[in-house]
Amino acid sequence: MGKLAKPQRSKKHKKIKSVESFYAGSRKNKRSEGLNQKPRDYNQEIPKKLRNLGLAIGGVREGKVGKKSKNKFHKHPDGPTGQQAPKPVVSSSKRPSPHQKEDIGKDKEKPREMNSATGGKKGSKSKISNEVFNDYVDNLQPARPFVAPFNFKKKTNETLKQFNQRVDNCANRALVKSKIDDHFDMSDEKKMLQKMTKLKKGMSEKKKQRLKEKKEKKAGAIKEKKLEKLQGFEALKDKVEFGETVHAPPLLTVIPKKAVASQDVDRPGRRMPELQAMIAANVRESEQLTRQPGQTVKRRDLSVFQQREADTKREMAIQAYRLMKKDIKQ
Repeated sequence: MGKLAKPQRSKKHKKIKSVESFYAGSRKNKRSEGLNQKPRDYNQEIPKKLRNLGLAIGGVREGKVGKKSKNKFHKHPDGPTGQQAPKPVVSSSKRPSPHQKEDIGKDKEKPREMNSATGGKKGSKSKISNEVFNDYVDNLQPARPFVAPFNFKKKTNETLKQFNQRVDNCANRALVKSKIDDHFDMSDEKKMLQKMTKLKKGMSEKKKQRLKEKKEKKAGAIKEKKLEKLQGFEALKDKVEFGETVHAPPLLTVIPKKAVASQDVDRPGRRMPELQAMIAANVRESEQLTRQPGQTVKRRDLSVFQQREADTKREMAIQAYRLMKKDIKQ
């Protein structure tokens, strides 16, 4: 008997028969209810992406939409103001000319031309001594030194696009930095005055002493708190030596609040004669108000509730009397 070959898979679609008895009728067609229906409107609808694109283009033209640039000096060409972006400045790799060197030397020596007597301002007396000024000028270094020209070189694994992008980024960075320095007046003269005034001011001895005392006081308070935490109930314990005897109970210097009050005990209320007089008057009034059995009280002395209660009782008594009189007549 020869070897049987592997049976080939048939291409015929095998339907899955429903095992569930309730899976019949309209339930079969539930998934395909809304499919293959005729269109509601025969006019073609504009795609959503195209509609959004049209709105975006219209917003850019009106100036409402525009890509915001992170760099405030580098404006987007599609922005609302319509200003074009500055072109990247790439300095050449050539050495500076002799004229440029002279200009650079002048810029370096510019802070030295300040008038030491006026501190750089006309018609104002300087508060800085000449010694401090001369010492500062001797050790002066320019805040914005001369930057050597860029010498870009393409790397081995760098594409031309990457090289151009790197050159553009470096040039824009240098341009933005120079604009910021000019905008905020970051000159050598201003920095010199700021530094010299700081050297002069300092802190007064009185303020130093006050800060020192405050610091010591704070450290002492922290130390006390730490000691309190460490102590706990140990400070409240009495040290009793071995064999020690007691011959009398302890003497109380302060009388407890719940102790029996007597006339001899000194109380805060008994020290004030005005308060004692008021208490005595109240006691006398209360004694007068208390009435004997059968004694009547005037209506004006009664409260509103007592008056109402007396009226109801009076009406009840009158009605009872009338009924009794009626029964007697009959």
